[in-house]
Amino acid sequence: MAASPPAWLQRYANNYHAWNRSEDADGYALFKRPLGLVETGFHHDGIHYGGRADLTCALNLEMKSDLTKDQVRNRVLLAWTALRMRHPLLHAKVPLDDPAGAGSFVLQIPRGATEALDLVDKQLVSLQHYDEVDVGDFVDHIINTGRIVDSSESVSKLFILPFQPLSNGRLTLQLVFVVAHMAADGLSMYSWMQDFIDLLNREVYEVQSEMESALNPNWIEEKLAPAQEDLYPTVPGSPARQRWFWAIIRILRHVQKPLPSGFVNPLRRKERKSIVFDRHYADALDYEPTHRPPLNCGNSTSVLAPSATQNLQKLCREAKTSIGAGSFALVALVMSEIEEKLHPDVVDADRRPFVASFPLDPRSFFGYTGSNESCMLAFSHGIVLPFLPASLPIEGRFKLLAKAAHRQLRVYQKRLQHPSKGLDAHSPLRIMASNYLLTTELVKEKLPPHLHMGTDPQGAYPVNGSFQAATCGVSSVGSVRRWIGSGRYSLDGETDFGVDYRDMRSCLRARDNEFLCGASTEDDGLLRFSVSYDASAMDGELVKVWEDKIATILEPPVVARL
Repeated sequence: MAASPPAWLQRYANNYHAWNRSEDADGYALFKRPLGLVETGFHHDGIHYGGRADLTCALNLEMKSDLTKDQVRNRVLLAWTALRMRHPLLHAKVPLDDPAGAGSFVLQIPRGATEALDLVDKQLVSLQHYDEVDVGDFVDHIINTGRIVDSSESVSKLFILPFQPLSNGRLTLQLVFVVAHMAADGLSMYSWMQDFIDLLNREVYEVQSEMESALNPNWIEEKLAPAQEDLYPTVPGSPARQRWFWAIIRILRHVQKPLPSGFVNPLRRKERKSIVFDRHYADALDYEPTHRPPLNCGNSTSVLAPSATQNLQKLCREAKTSIGAGSFALVALVMSEIEEKLHPDVVDADRRPFVASFPLDPRSFFGYTGSNESCMLAFSHGIVLPFLPASLPIEGRFKLLAKAAHRQLRVYQKRLQHPSKGLDAHSPLRIMASNYLLTTELVKEKLPPHLHMGTDPQGAYPVNGSFQAATCGVSSVGSVRRWIGSGRYSLDGETDFGVDYRDMRSCLRARDNEFLCGASTEDDGLLRFSVSYDASAMDGELVKVWEDKIATILEPPVVARL
């Protein structure tokens, strides 16, 4: 009989997180599964650090409506309920049975549409009694007050903002979704928002019919998302060979050469600052001082002008790099210029490089081709880009940085084709195995000290360096058109209600000293940077400098005409 794997390895590719179907004492159908390791880490962020890492998504729609405000609210409630049935993790909860444990997703299936609507109505908040709500201001309050979701009741909540008239006679419908990060990532949010728009545009009877079907436990069961750890590639070979693989992985982590330290984010203020928000939305948000998050959070969006976007695309073509690599290069370019201006006396030889941390979408590493229904993330060790002084030509600097970024990023684009090569530095098998060990460590670190327990997988061979502090975080999803976009629904017909997409802005509650830059392009083809950051650590005036600089630095110079 084969020996059981050690406790720290039991969650790896072992179907440890399988869904279990049962009935509760009242006869309700229940689905339950343990949180995966990545999900557990974000769960600890949420319950121990005031909603840290929770996602906020502001969806802006153009609406044609002959309905009353209450009728529109009912349409939104119906679509919101149906969306939670289509994507069951949105409707799940994570009871606080054991704060130190992993916890479990629990999904109780309502008995009929009326009960489902009543339950979901508790997770819908309307601000229609306000004359006007600035969505940016409201989001600032959301990410700086008590945690929005109570994950022991629901991992998601929706706010409806007051409608605003447009010059064409239609209205703006603004909706703000808040979802615990353990249930969603950026890719799943894009997919879910397009589904939500689809549900709003369907006839009421169609949505009601779908919801009746969706309340069938058999229908729900087919849509339940797995934990990513259950999908990880298995280690090939005999049990002895597998033990040897894990021993080598741990030793490689012990002897690996860590990345060099990058220069500190130049936007940081000298001393941390706490900002108290007024109680403007006291009937919708929790302003209790004891419930405030441990730090202030900020978010911003910078959009490159058409000329700057086109110039970036041209330079990337000339350098034979991806636009994603160009996004990393642009962030490095701007951070380096600000660093040089703030610290002009440092000689070039003593300048430290720009180091970018970034998340990985691990789905392709283990061959997952299903829809984006949950949070699936892996962690890279980052990339290093050289510090180039502003005295060098800007286009040359950009292309050199883009090439360096492209070369380092492309090693993460491999697929698992040859399991026998699992110890190659950037093989998917090694990346997933190393990430599994790293996530185990991060989950423990996120717990308060008095809840620490368990065995360190590294034993007597600690990780060498672990994560070096990055200058900032960067990610790029490319064009969001593949998931969501405008023009998919016509508002010119005779219908009494319809909506179409206009834009979407997302952010999250940052960790200490974080400055996370997310690059994307929308229908207009313009490159955007959405940033979530620790506003207690970052200087607001310098953040504005960064916003302006990244939007304009690649604009071609104006040539005077004679």
